[in-house]
Amino acid sequence: SLFKGKPIDATDYVEGNANSKIYVVEYSDPECPYCVQLHPTMKLLRSEYAGKIAFVYRHFPLTQIHPHAFDESKAILCAGNVGGKEKFYEYVDALYGYKITNKTTQLTTTGKEDIARNIALDKATFTTCMNDQKTSDFITASINDGSAAGVQGTPSTFVLIKNRKGYEVVSVIDGARPYDYIKAAIDQALSK
Repeated sequence: SLFKGKPIDATDYVEGNANSKIYVVEYSDPECPYCVQLHPTMKLLRSEYAGKIAFVYRHFPLTQIHPHAFDESKAILCAGNVGGKEKFYEYVDALYGYKITNKTTQLTTTGKEDIARNIALDKATFTTCMNDQKTSDFITASINDGSAAGVQGTPSTFVLIKNRKGYEVVSVIDGARPYDYIKAAIDQALSK
């Protein structure tokens, strides 16, 4: 079936081989325990398949149950807006890394700013981005996009193959699945 989410475009931060026909698109919520649990697996796969496929992190904060997720998603987006793709994924890794190390889904009150400082983002630009209505609108649009794609919970990871009609869904991986499970789905896509 064809992917019903938005096509991968310039508003996405694509990591790995941007010329690949294979995309792994993860809709994630930074306050969701399963997203935190999945992160080391995704980080490993991103590094192992960097030359072969493209990875895209998208925002799907579950605002009803996770009060800080929307703002943390904004912070991730702002890292990219301020520092580009490298800082976007550096921020993702630092945020989830902090939560894994501290066995928590919560940041401290100044956590978002601390991470921005730790990865050397310009403070004023980061703050301006965080307060910009466009940033909130982008996250809201991303939630709507995830819903259109069929996301019901997080994490929700789509393995896609780009073709003339759009993106064919090879598999949809719900939740924090083990490394071997996700690797098998990627290898299946690569073998097509």
